[in-house]
Amino acid sequence: MVPQIHKTVFEVISAPQISDDISISTSEEAYVSVAGSATSMDLILLGLSDIKQDKEITAWVPLAYINMSDYNVGTSIALNGLYAFGVAGCQRLRLQMNSTDGATTVFVRIIKTV
Repeated sequence: MVPQIHKTVFEVISAPQISDDISISTSEEAYVSVAGSATSMDLILLGLSDIKQDKEITAWVPLAYINMSDYNVGTSIALNGLYAFGVAGCQRLRLQMNSTDGATTVFVRIIKTV
């Protein structure tokens, strides 16, 4: 199996907000790179697994990450860095910035294995 880049999403976030939905299909991993001038933030990657006729039948849930610098796990990103998420079973993703004290650049790269 060879990993291939499925989709890359770029967001610049400087205030609390929720991003547009990121539609995915058979993806298995998402990598989120966070950089910028913010010294504190509360950023969450949300996943939605079940969709029927474009109507949500389950709630958006925070996805767990592995911090690729220190291998800690969690659901709320507070510092710049690179984070890996397992997204198998999700059909949509979205970023939710609850708070930030500066401009934050967020890259989301969706990887699928073929």
